[in-house]
Amino acid sequence: MQHKESRNLLTGIVFSLLFGTLAHFIYGWSGNHPVAGLFFPVNESVWEHMKLIFFPILFYTIYEVTVYLKLNPHFLSARLLGILAGTFLMPCLFFTYTGFLGRSLLPLDLCIFVLCVLTAFFLSRYLEVSATELSLPFFVLFIILLFFLLLFFSFTYVPPNLPLFWQPERLRQITAAYTF
Repeated sequence: MQHKESRNLLTGIVFSLLFGTLAHFIYGWSGNHPVAGLFFPVNESVWEHMKLIFFPILFYTIYEVTVYLKLNPHFLSARLLGILAGTFLMPCLFFTYTGFLGRSLLPLDLCIFVLCVLTAFFLSRYLEVSATELSLPFFVLFIILLFFLLLFFSFTYVPPNLPLFWQPERLRQITAAYTF
């Protein structure tokens, strides 16, 4: 059982890293199709790059539920918390290091992506094994998931005027004004 879970965890990590990497380009490959934009980044904002964590792991979780019949609310609660932690770790790390350096660096961005995927899966697995009291009802899990899907979908085409949603050029202008 432990070997199967370890293999499943590794498969999920590899799938999410590969699909997340490819997902960066799918919107452009689709000819900028609006439906593709709901799931894949439509621009270079940090918000849009959070989709590279959220959706691949969500899709893999759906695979686990349908193929392995992992319908346990405890597993789903742990995975949802892992997905959200990995997804929201991305802007925290990005804005922290760019705040210090005054610019973004692709190698660090890639390391953040990998770290966020690892965080999502390892936190999920840790909670699944160690926090056995963590088990939200399916209805609550569905509402939370639906809420974040609506946020991703609506903010893709109507983003708020906040740094999380700004293009890199605008971020560079603001960051340059506050660096030492």
